[in-house]
Amino acid sequence: MTEYREKDETISTAEETSIEKLLRDRERLDEELKNRFSQDVTVMFTDIKGSTNFFETYGDIEGRLMVQKHNEMLFPIIEKHGGKVIKTIGDAIMASFKDPLASVRAATEMQNCLLDYNRKKKDKKDQIHIRIGINKGEGLVEEKDIYGDVVNVAARVESLCQPDEILISLGVYEDARKTDDIICRYAQQTKVRGKEEAIEVYRVVWTDEESVSGLTRGMLRRNCLPRKGFSENGLRWISVVKRTGLRSLPWKSSGGLKAPCVSMKR
Repeated sequence: MTEYREKDETISTAEETSIEKLLRDRERLDEELKNRFSQDVTVMFTDIKGSTNFFETYGDIEGRLMVQKHNEMLFPIIEKHGGKVIKTIGDAIMASFKDPLASVRAATEMQNCLLDYNRKKKDKKDQIHIRIGINKGEGLVEEKDIYGDVVNVAARVESLCQPDEILISLGVYEDARKTDDIICRYAQQTKVRGKEEAIEVYRVVWTDEESVSGLTRGMLRRNCLPRKGFSENGLRWISVVKRTGLRSLPWKSSGGLKAPCVSMKR
């Protein structure tokens, strides 16, 4: 009996040693994977409005030609801003950036590129309108794919977009709001699968017309338009504010109140 007990204890000790070794190896492997592949990354998703209907209506060849034209216009813009096209999924693009601000500037240029393209197309079927969603965070970055929550949130943000819209997550907004050339407005809160708390989403203003009209509406809501001279000079000065980064309009109202600070951040 004593002999069997000693053998059992020896086997038990060996098993414990083996398990401990495997756990240590696992811990070391996890650390190596994190060091090699886990990094901060900004993920962009885009897709084309109405592409499914386009394929059904005009056929696969016309649809593929449309997607190819879309890719030929947008891929170079992504790369110009330091981004990398990770993959395409049908009419959708998944791209990554090291710099969140570069991703927003790329998105703005992409929308403006398509705006110019669409103005030349009288037939609406020849126009291309896209949605863009951007998120930043930590993910496992491989050569041809990215994994992690950063991807899931980016996809969710993009799914909330209207055509011709750019939506960004709070993390990207926190970087964008520190600049003078990117204008953002709060859009909404949304739930993301697997997250207990809702996330904040912001819309990037990328057209001059929208930035001017938005400033005007905001001032009207605060009842702070100058009483004289605005119809002649106001919109002109708002344009100057946008271009130069000024934070107040350079006149006084007839009541002697200084024109308010105009935030370019939301």
